[in-house]
Amino acid sequence: MTYYPDVGMMPPRGGYDYIVWDWTPDGKKLLVRCNRTPYGKRMGKYYLIDPFHEALAQPLQIPEGGPATLSPDGKKIAYDIKSREFRNWKRYRAGRAQDVWIYDLEKNEITQVTKFAGTDNFPMWIGNEIYFTSDKDMTLNLFKYDISTKKVTKVTNFTDYDVLWPSRGGNRIVYENGGYLYYYDVSSGKNQQIHVELGSDKPYVRPIYKNVSKYIESFTISPSGVRAAFGARGDVFTVPAEHGIIHNITQTDGTREMDVEWSPDGRYISFLGEADGEYEIMLIPHDGKGKVKQLTSGSDSWIIHPVWSPDGKSMAYSDKKNRLFVLSVKTGKKTLVDRCEYNSIDNYSFSPGGKWICYTKTDPNYMTSIWVYSIEKADKMRLTTDFTDDREPVFSKDGKYIYFVSSRDFDFSRRRFKDRIYVGVLSEETPSPLAPIDDEEKPKTAESKEKPSKEKGKKGSEESGVVVKKIDAEGFADRVVALPVEPGRYYGLTAIDGGVVYLNGDKELKMFKFDDRKEKLIVKDVANYEVASGGKKFVYRSGKDYFISDLRPSIEAGKGKLDLSKMVMRIDPRKEWRQIYFDA
Repeated sequence: MTYYPDVGMMPPRGGYDYIVWDWTPDGKKLLVRCNRTPYGKRMGKYYLIDPFHEALAQPLQIPEGGPATLSPDGKKIAYDIKSREFRNWKRYRAGRAQDVWIYDLEKNEITQVTKFAGTDNFPMWIGNEIYFTSDKDMTLNLFKYDISTKKVTKVTNFTDYDVLWPSRGGNRIVYENGGYLYYYDVSSGKNQQIHVELGSDKPYVRPIYKNVSKYIESFTISPSGVRAAFGARGDVFTVPAEHGIIHNITQTDGTREMDVEWSPDGRYISFLGEADGEYEIMLIPHDGKGKVKQLTSGSDSWIIHPVWSPDGKSMAYSDKKNRLFVLSVKTGKKTLVDRCEYNSIDNYSFSPGGKWICYTKTDPNYMTSIWVYSIEKADKMRLTTDFTDDREPVFSKDGKYIYFVSSRDFDFSRRRFKDRIYVGVLSEETPSPLAPIDDEEKPKTAESKEKPSKEKGKKGSEESGVVVKKIDAEGFADRVVALPVEPGRYYGLTAIDGGVVYLNGDKELKMFKFDDRKEKLIVKDVANYEVASGGKKFVYRSGKDYFISDLRPSIEAGKGKLDLSKMVMRIDPRKEWRQIYFDA
């Protein structure tokens, strides 16, 4: 019945539209508007098409038009010269405003029916009257035009919503208003809402069990690395590295949990959960056996990525109002650390011992600078200037340095300067970890013999016992040095014993240690990762899979893959839809 008139690209205005507007009175042909116009033209032409002999399409004399209807005898057509029915412009009064016209197909004469400056569209010819919609009273309503008296009468009186998409059938007109269907009876003048009931078994609203591993939005790893935790489709799961089963530790219907983080002592998993309609920071025992504890309440903005302090006593988080907070896990008291006027604060981490926070803050020139905040003194200091773009700061494990990424290599031949990883010495009394090495012979003397260490045989101190003793903000820039790695794209810094782990632009996970001052590849094709707080293991995502592995150079790719085949949860579609709606 319709055809595509050309080959090649589709027209830029949305394609060739074929809209059936009416039947001829004898029921043998269709009145169709077709966009059989030169390439790129918007307007359509009218054709009479025989459904059984579609090749014999009869074009009408009218050059172009929109909605249309045939007279009861088929000799005339009422139509809109302009087509604008799919545009939702309200109270339009400009050059594409529609009026209803009558075209005599035998005499080739045209008569204007409406002369309102706004919208008059969707003509429907019933008997001696033409019904159409008009917004002459600011809302689209149904009107009728008496052909004999030329009088226009309003037949519906809606004020809240427009009358849309009217269609005639016999002596009734069906239309939509405010999301409901109505019909207007031409004979009685009665308007009636149509109550639609669709009988169905409703299979799509039945609760189902579904594997949700492809809906993972966050992940974390336990301190020892025996399990990973995932936020997936609104629930929190823990998955064993080798032995055991997958646990859904929240199992909530109609609420969403996300952004998981494992506590340094392994006892809890934090997440963002809905409380009274807003997302707040929650704690749940790692095995799910116990009550969920809500740490924050009354938050007035979206919370961004809470992180734990190494001692497990505090958490830091930011929000969409560009504020950074530190939160007491025991009391739930939150303290404002800083606020940025120009952008969100989304790079922050604790020092060993949890007494300091380092973070980045956007300057008026939209460079980012590194700041540190003393939790004990409630005081902050700026470490770098707005002359360089510095980001992703993390304290070293011994608390002597800060690692960060910066674009300091001025290369005006490139659109974006390359990154380097830098190490900054916090105290002016601490030597640089990259000081020049000068080998000299050391003669043996009685005094030079090494004495046994008093610490030998004792368990090494944990990170939570390390304290940042001193930070000298003055002169910090003079104590910054780049790691001896190639300039490129770097992100995702994590401090480890004696060095730092990071990702590069090729998605290679690498480590740098100061003992040999060499960069070493851990594994390739890493989208994201997290090092366990114990420092021995890490979890990472590669492609669609997740792995737990030892944290060392040259691990075997693909080894340690987590089995997520049983990450199954019960989904109640109605409750999930409600949550999604109110979340939006």
